[in-house]
Amino acid sequence: MRWALFLLVAAGCGTTAARRDAGPSDGGATPAEPAIPWIAAGRAPVEAPRIPWLEEGCPPVERPRLTPCAAGWREVRSPEGLTWCDPTPEEGVPACSASEAFYVGAEGCEPIGTPCSTAPFPEVPARAAVLYVRARAPSHGDGSAPGAPLATLGEALAVAPDGAVIALGAGVYDEDVTIDRPVTILGTCSTGSVLTSSRPSETLAGVEVRAAGVVLRDLGLLDARRTALRVAGAEASATVQGILLRGATGVGVIVEDGSLEATELVVRDVAAGNGVVVRGGRLSLSRSVVSRAADVGVEVIGGAATLSHVRVVANGVAPYAGGGVEASDGAQLTVTSSVLDANRHVGVVAAGAGTTLDLGDVVVRDTTRTSSSDGLGVLVADGAEARAERVVGIHDQAAEVGVVGAHLVATDLAAIEPWRARSERTDIDQAGGVLGQPYDGAAPAIELARVWIEGATSFGVNTSEGTIDLEDVHVTRLQEWSPFPANVRVANVEGAARRVSIRRSEGFGVGVSGPSRFTAEDLCVQDSRRLSREVASIGMGGACDVRVERAVLEGSGGLSNLLVPEGERARLELRDVVMRASRRTVDDLTDGPGLWTEDVDVLAERVRFEGIPANGMEIAHATLSLVDVSILDTEAELPRFLGAGVVLYEDVAATLSRVDVAGNRTVGISASSEDVTLDLEDVSIRDTRGAAETDALGVGLWASSHARVTGRRVVVSGNRQAGVVAEGRAEVVLEDLAVWDTLGPACGDACPALERGFGLLAMQRGSIDVSRFEIWSSARCGALVGPNGRIDLRAGSIVDAPIGLCLQQEGYPLGRLRDGVRFVDVGAEAEDTTLSLPSFEETQP
Repeated sequence: MRWALFLLVAAGCGTTAARRDAGPSDGGATPAEPAIPWIAAGRAPVEAPRIPWLEEGCPPVERPRLTPCAAGWREVRSPEGLTWCDPTPEEGVPACSASEAFYVGAEGCEPIGTPCSTAPFPEVPARAAVLYVRARAPSHGDGSAPGAPLATLGEALAVAPDGAVIALGAGVYDEDVTIDRPVTILGTCSTGSVLTSSRPSETLAGVEVRAAGVVLRDLGLLDARRTALRVAGAEASATVQGILLRGATGVGVIVEDGSLEATELVVRDVAAGNGVVVRGGRLSLSRSVVSRAADVGVEVIGGAATLSHVRVVANGVAPYAGGGVEASDGAQLTVTSSVLDANRHVGVVAAGAGTTLDLGDVVVRDTTRTSSSDGLGVLVADGAEARAERVVGIHDQAAEVGVVGAHLVATDLAAIEPWRARSERTDIDQAGGVLGQPYDGAAPAIELARVWIEGATSFGVNTSEGTIDLEDVHVTRLQEWSPFPANVRVANVEGAARRVSIRRSEGFGVGVSGPSRFTAEDLCVQDSRRLSREVASIGMGGACDVRVERAVLEGSGGLSNLLVPEGERARLELRDVVMRASRRTVDDLTDGPGLWTEDVDVLAERVRFEGIPANGMEIAHATLSLVDVSILDTEAELPRFLGAGVVLYEDVAATLSRVDVAGNRTVGISASSEDVTLDLEDVSIRDTRGAAETDALGVGLWASSHARVTGRRVVVSGNRQAGVVAEGRAEVVLEDLAVWDTLGPACGDACPALERGFGLLAMQRGSIDVSRFEIWSSARCGALVGPNGRIDLRAGSIVDAPIGLCLQQEGYPLGRLRDGVRFVDVGAEAEDTTLSLPSFEETQP
C-alpha cells in the first residue's frame, strides 16, 4: 500500500474557550535541559558520504582502449564521443572488379594475387621442374616448354614429379582435379587461369588436395557445380594465395583433418552452402574476403582456425541461414584485425564444451536477423569459452554480444547503436549490448572490463543466472523499446560492478532480480529519464541481496523494488550514496521516491537524498537502519505524492541514528500502522514546508494508526504545522527533545481556516510522552491535547508561545503536563481551545 495524506479542516477554526487556571509559571520545579550535544546547530551530526570523486560528478570510469589505429584504419567518433578504429573508408567499401577485392586496412580495391596481364603463362621459379599447361592446346605437347604445353591439368598431375611446378596458362579448365602429390600450381591471375567443374557432385570437390605440401597460386575456382576446393586427410596440407573462388553450388572450401594456409583468398557467392568449412583440420586465413555465402561464411567444426585481416561480409543469403564465422565441437578459433560485416543471424559464434574463441581488434557490424533467429554480433554458447579484446560491435540487430550457457572475458569492448540505425520497428524487445542467458542447465559467466555501450534499445548489460563481473563500464543513451528497459540488468546471479557510469538513458539504471547477490561500487546514474513509476536508478525484484557503495544517482527516479515472492525477503545495503532527482516528468508521471521498498531490509550509511520529487523514502514490510543519512528538499509535484522525507507503513522496524530530515514538503517522518516501530537517536527534523499549492500539512514527526515511536536526542525545528503529532492510537516516547520554531501557515491571514503552529499534538487516542525537552517559539501552542489524545511532559520548558498548553479534552489532568515543566514568555500557560485540528487519512494513490 502507498500513502497519501489529506488535511481535513474541522469547523470552528480559530476560536478559544474560557482560559483555564494555569497554576505557577515555573511548573513547581526547575527542568533539566535536553542532553543534546549538537543542540546549538539544530541538526544531527550527519557524516557526509565518503565519495572521493563526488566533486567530479561521476567516478573516473576508464574508456575502452581502442586507439591508436593500425595502418589503414581510421579514427571514428560515436555520437556520444567514443573514439574507435574502423578499417572501412568513410565513403564505404568501394565496388571492385571481378579480379579485385577490398582487404582489411586497404585504401581501395587491390588485385587478388598477381595482377592480370597479357602474358600467356605465369612467371615460374628459376631452376624448378616445370610443366606447362594451356587449355585446348594440341595433344602432341609434353608440357616441357611453353611452346609444347599439355592440354589439361589432369595430364600434368599424372606425370608431375614431387615438388614440380605446373604453370597453368590463361583459359578455362573444366575438369575434376585430384592432387595427390606435393606440387605447386601457378595461374596467370585470379580470373585468367580458371578451374571449374560443370558436372554436379554432392561428394567430390572440383579440386581435391590429398597430399602434403600443395601450393595453389593466382587461380580462379569459378562456378563449380559442387564444392570448389577440399583439403582432405590428416597428412594433406595446402598453401593458397591469390585465389578467387566464386559461385560454387556446394561449399566453397572444405578442410577435413588436413591443413590450409590461405592468403588473398576471396570466396564469393557460394550458392548453396558455407564459404569455408574446417572439419577437424587447421586453417590459417589472412588478408582474405568471404562474402555472400548462402549459409555461414567460415565454419570451424573441431580443429583450429586463425583469421587475420579478414573481411567476412554479407553471408547468410539463403532463408533461415546465416552466420559470419562459427566455431563448434571443441574448435579453437582466433580472429584478429578483421571485420564481420552485414552477416545474417550471428557475426561470430563459438558453441560447445571445449570450444574456444579469441577475438582481438575486430569490428562486427550490421548483423541482421533471419526470420527465425536473432541478429547477434558475437555469440558464445553451450559451454564455450571466449576472450575478446578491442572488439567493436555496431548496429547489430539483437545484441552486440550474447553469452548463452558459456564463459566470456571481454576487455576494451564497444557496442554502438544496436538495431536503431537499421530500422524503426518497435516490436523488438532484445536489442542491446551484452546478453547472458542459461542454456541446457549451464549458466553464463561474464567478465567485462573497459566496456562502452551506446544507443541500445532495451538493455546495456542483461544476464540471468550464473556470474557477472563488471569493471569500468559506460552505458549511455539507452532508448526504451521494451516493457522493461534496463541499462544493467541481472537476474539470479552472483555479480559485482566497479566503476559503472550510466548516462542519458531511459529505464532502470541497474535492475537486480532474485535470488541474486550483487555489489555495485563507484556507480553513477546521471541525466536519465523515467518512463513509468516502476523505473528507478536501482530497481530490485525478488529475494535479492544488493550492496551499493559510493554512488551518485540522479535524474531517473530513486531506488525501488518490484515484487518479492510471498514469504521471502530481499536486502539492500547502501553506503556513501548521493541521490539527486531532476524533477523531470514524462506523460504526467514524475520521478519516484528516493527509496521505495517492500519486503526489502534496508541498511543505509552515509547516504544523502536531495530534491526528490516524491517521498524521500517509502518502506513497508521490512527492517530499516539509517546511519548518517540526510533527506533534503523533497517535493510533491503530483497529488499522489507527499513530498515527505520518510514514510513507514505496514510491518516496519526502523532505527534512525544521526539522520537529518530537512526542507521536505508535507511530513518529515511518518510512521503508520500497528506493526510499525521507529527508534530515533540524534535525529533532526526541520523546515517541513507544507504542500506547495494548498499549504497543507508541514509536520515534523507524525505517528498514526498504532505505530510506536521512541527516541533520544531529537530536534524538530522550523516545521510549518506541527512539530510532533500522534493520532490513531499511536505512541511517541521521546527523551532529550527540542521542538523549535513551529510556524503558522505560510498564507497568513489569507487562509484563516488553517490552524498551525503546534509544538506537540496528540489526538484520536494518540499519545506523546516526553522527558527532558524544550519547546520554543510555537506559533499557536507549545503542546495541544486534542480529543482523546494524551500528552505527558516531564522536566522541560515551553518558551515563547501564545499558549503554552492548548486543551481540547474535558477534564484532562494538568499534572501530566507540568511535571517539572516551566513556562517562559507564554501568553497563557494553559487554555481550553476549540482550534480546528488536522485529520490524516490513509489512501491508495
